[in-house]
Amino acid sequence: MSRKITLPPYLTAGASSRLHHAFLVRFHDAASRQEEDAIIESEIRRAKEVLSVKAQSTAKIAETLNILLQVGMMRHECETRMDFALVSALQLAERGLSIRERRVGYLYLAEMMPLNHEMGLLMINTIYKDLSSPKVSEIMLALGAIINLPSSDLSPAVTPILSSKTLIRHKTPAVRQRTLEALIVLNLKSGPRDLEDIIRPRSFPLPMSRLVKLLRTEEDQSVLAVVLRAIRETLSNAAHRINEEAEGKYLLQQVLEVASKIDLKREGILALEFLRLLRELVDQSGLCEEDLLVAVSSWIEEELKDVERYDGWAAAFLLETCILLPKLGQPRSTTYSLIISILSMILLPTSSGSTSSVPPPNSHILALRCLLALPHHLWDGQLREAEMNVIMEGLNGPDSTIRRLTLNLLFQLSPELLDISFTNLINSLRTLTDLSLPLGATDDVPLKQKLVIGIDETARRALEVLEVQAESTEQAENSTKGDRFGMAVVQLIAAVGEAKGRDDQSVWEEGLRRVMETVRTHPRDFAEALTSSIFNNPNEDKDPSLMVLRASTACGYIRDTQGVAHSLLEDLPEAKTSVQESIIASLVSLIAKGVESAPVVEGLRVTAARGGKYIRKASSALRLHSKWLTRKQRCQQAIAIIEQDLVDQVMASTKSTSLSDVLNALSTIHDSTLKQGFPLPKPSASFTSVTAKSPPISASQLRYDVYDLPKALRSKELPRRNSRDDNSMSPPAGQYAAILSAADFAALTAESSYGETNVSPVLTDKLADPFNTEAFGASHQYT
Repeated sequence: MSRKITLPPYLTAGASSRLHHAFLVRFHDAASRQEEDAIIESEIRRAKEVLSVKAQSTAKIAETLNILLQVGMMRHECETRMDFALVSALQLAERGLSIRERRVGYLYLAEMMPLNHEMGLLMINTIYKDLSSPKVSEIMLALGAIINLPSSDLSPAVTPILSSKTLIRHKTPAVRQRTLEALIVLNLKSGPRDLEDIIRPRSFPLPMSRLVKLLRTEEDQSVLAVVLRAIRETLSNAAHRINEEAEGKYLLQQVLEVASKIDLKREGILALEFLRLLRELVDQSGLCEEDLLVAVSSWIEEELKDVERYDGWAAAFLLETCILLPKLGQPRSTTYSLIISILSMILLPTSSGSTSSVPPPNSHILALRCLLALPHHLWDGQLREAEMNVIMEGLNGPDSTIRRLTLNLLFQLSPELLDISFTNLINSLRTLTDLSLPLGATDDVPLKQKLVIGIDETARRALEVLEVQAESTEQAENSTKGDRFGMAVVQLIAAVGEAKGRDDQSVWEEGLRRVMETVRTHPRDFAEALTSSIFNNPNEDKDPSLMVLRASTACGYIRDTQGVAHSLLEDLPEAKTSVQESIIASLVSLIAKGVESAPVVEGLRVTAARGGKYIRKASSALRLHSKWLTRKQRCQQAIAIIEQDLVDQVMASTKSTSLSDVLNALSTIHDSTLKQGFPLPKPSASFTSVTAKSPPISASQLRYDVYDLPKALRSKELPRRNSRDDNSMSPPAGQYAAILSAADFAALTAESSYGETNVSPVLTDKLADPFNTEAFGASHQYT
């Protein structure tokens, strides 16, 4: 009877040793996260003890480092440093008895040692010795270490041997490939060039003539792709400059000649590298000769023909082609015709030509990016109505990437199209028709909550239109763009407030955050023009969102500080507590810029006093009394800071000019001032008179039971605020934003209760017209 052979458990578990397997078993049997952390900490302590033993065996060191690598991937807390094992890893990489042990040492250094670490100097001798070894495995170890841990100290030591014929022309393709990759990592910088690269251009140890020779003689396609990348990086980093037109023509001819000999349809990455190198050569030298123009166009057409699906490398090749074609001057018309036909096929994946067919999101994005890369006069009028309808439907989609790309494309056609889009979204908010819903709004959502979600989503999309306009490369001054952006934001905030009703005093936090992000990413004159525009529009409705926006922009971007302070003091008494804190922070920052402090101090005292009168008229006295204390304390903090001449100290201690940083600095300086014995400011006469006339409420007068509701509201449920999830997700093909239908509107207005929503009771009274069943995009067909 044959005996059944069973493998040890540690081998079937994927562990490198029995000790490693024991650690994994203990870790996975842990009952809680705290127990997992305790197991990891004990394993780290054990590793320190093992590695601290002198003359420890290399096998034991390799086993311990393997477990530490596992610990580094599985631990929850990263406070414990793992660099105690770097010395042992370096010794193992140098003196390991087997290639496996040495590979573990190099791997630990690559994973755990920071770039430009001082221990990198100790690696140079080990790496140089391995590069000089006749064994391919040791050479590959050293090359991998160079690629993973490049440093300025390592480059001059190993570049001579890397650029030698021994490695550049090594018989093993993997060695040749990794050698070129190591030279690129050490000597060239990926990404855009900075000022230092312009002043002191980088150098590459291999001259262009040698790279071209490698291009012509290399037979392995993986190595050839790295050669193409090396030539492109050398040109983009200005390590080699094309000074003569003849040199540029020669390089183009060599690249096209090599490309024509290879079946690139089977090697997508290689085809992509050829195209990227052609684009870099055209950028560096230009392309004027007709024969080269025809050769490039013919090669592109040959590669794009007969491609069944444009995804993966084929999609990248198509996009790179659309970026390259405008730089070729006047390529053949057949090339553009082929591109347009491919984009039509992507936009309409079915052959029926139905306008309702929608491409998958990735294909939709690819088509939009390709159209954006091409001059609009080349495709405007060439696409059929069906394709343009698909493009316009992107405005109604739940995918924000598709919406933004569509808006950019429409802006390229005509900036007025974005104005029309914004106007229609504003009208939707004002009339509560054609409100768009995000993808997560299901049919079982209560109708009143669905209305609130629709208002938020429509406002979000209107703000997207303004952001695209602000980010555009339109030939207009920043001040003009800022003024226009500010007026539109005020219009949008007013429309949102009108849609939610005056009883809703919530602040549109997401919208204000995005507006301030737009302000911070633009030049100073844009922000100043936007701030002036916001303050030039009167806040007659005392919208809390507009109050916060005025305070935020005045805190960092304003010239007429005196007039702005007057406007903020007018907003201060009417605002709720959280908004008042923002205004107070802005006023403190304006005093640092030279605003007269006396009116500000008086306004703060009046605000605290008016808060006391308001409390005694309210029904929910306890809750509002707490807010009054907060308001009073914040006003007293600001008054103390102003009267003690500590405003400059507050502004000097802020991390930025944002309202939250100013408030934090104000509280910090105020608390430290009190500890030093500075007295609090005495209340003004007006504040004293108000508090004297209104004695505090005694304990016997306070009611702790529930107040009786008014008769009109006894049968109705009070509104409760709910949270909305704002996570965006890429939709499946063909699904677009829902629109509130006429049936939804009828059911909405038929309800007598307010439901579980934060809609104001006045909201339903404002609804006069039924919801339009047509989507926004359907009313704006491309003509």
